[in-house]
Amino acid sequence: MSGWEVVPIGDTASLYGLDMLSDSDGWAGGTGGLALHYDGTNWTAVPGSFSDVIFAIDMVDSNLGFGTTYQGNIVRYSGGQWQKDVHLSKGLLTGISMLDANNGWAVGYLGDIYRYQNGTWQAHTTLPYLFQTIDMVASNDGWILGRTGVMLHWNGSMWQVMSSPQNIWFLDVDMVSGSDGWAVSNEGLIYHYDGTSWSSVTTPVPGVALWSVSMNSSTDGWAVGEGGTIIHYDGTSWKQVASPVTEELHAVDALNERDVWAVGKSGTVLHYTGGCDLSSSTLTVSTKQCSEGDPVTYTIRVRNTGTIPASEVVVTDPLPANAAYLGSPTTTQGVIQGTDPLVVAVGDVPPAGEVTISFQVTAGSPGQVCWFLRNQASISAAGEDTIVRQVVTSVGDCLQLHLPLVIRRGSGREFHRSCVVGSQQGLGRAASPL
Repeated sequence: MSGWEVVPIGDTASLYGLDMLSDSDGWAGGTGGLALHYDGTNWTAVPGSFSDVIFAIDMVDSNLGFGTTYQGNIVRYSGGQWQKDVHLSKGLLTGISMLDANNGWAVGYLGDIYRYQNGTWQAHTTLPYLFQTIDMVASNDGWILGRTGVMLHWNGSMWQVMSSPQNIWFLDVDMVSGSDGWAVSNEGLIYHYDGTSWSSVTTPVPGVALWSVSMNSSTDGWAVGEGGTIIHYDGTSWKQVASPVTEELHAVDALNERDVWAVGKSGTVLHYTGGCDLSSSTLTVSTKQCSEGDPVTYTIRVRNTGTIPASEVVVTDPLPANAAYLGSPTTTQGVIQGTDPLVVAVGDVPPAGEVTISFQVTAGSPGQVCWFLRNQASISAAGEDTIVRQVVTSVGDCLQLHLPLVIRRGSGREFHRSCVVGSQQGLGRAASPL
């Protein structure tokens, strides 16, 4: 399985803005005017002509991009470098969304809305709200969200204040389409837009600030925030996943199911390369000790706790030596292709999916008082390491242990006793002089 990994960048500047164009082209920006470019292998600082904090970035293509800054500036990437483009606001410009090279929007924390058309940024309007984020779907469809639960919708001619929850500080919004969008807040609250209205959904991290959300599709998305928090949407619900850091994460951008980036405080850069996770799969046995002829049941549970489906899953389990099937194996998914060894072509197992395979055997006899029934199952999936699970059952009278005891008598003579411990036949004793 692959997961989230820390990517060293050699800088401790906090990063706030992030926009990935492809798996070999992306940008991050942060304090001191730091702009980092990703070329598919490394993140490299690109010198700029300003020292302002880059708060948000939106790239039009590999040759043109824009950013907003803490001091109310618009910065522009062209000709291979970042430069200050224009000063727009006395306060922080919190969000930017470009539709193309000639059309875009930016918002400020003081309620300012700016529009970019044909090479020029101009003030569009100022409203009595504190804006935090913007995402444009099309030239006639976009959203601005901010503090006190403010939600504005652009219909192509005007920004309309929509009905919204109160006392919520929305920190980010990402629209999948005009009828599907997600918003996150400083208290871990999550809202979904279905084309008609915004409604709250269950959050796995109540009270935790979520600074950024990025949807790869309607069934796959990520959000990051306070204390290195990372949560994932699998098309059904949001779930928290393990994070390799505790630093604040300020931005996340998902290219696809197997390629997601996040940036944050103190130069933190994380990369997720996707993966299923079958490591919690188990093999259990109905008994740890039995007698010859007793039935023994084995249960294999294939569990995928990853964020993408485990594909082409196959379970292989050779019949234990000195055992015989009692009935036929069963599976809740897939096709049983053979029984010696047992081979089950499970197929794809979705995230949070579980498949149960079960079979029963009878313990034979190898002609020994005590022997062991060993069973080993292997679970494989395309592109993943094979997982092996093993269980052991003792057969026969395996608890009888003979422990020599030496007893000294006052006369100097020694007696040797054999103590049978835990025998099913009880405690036996024998003594003989040495």
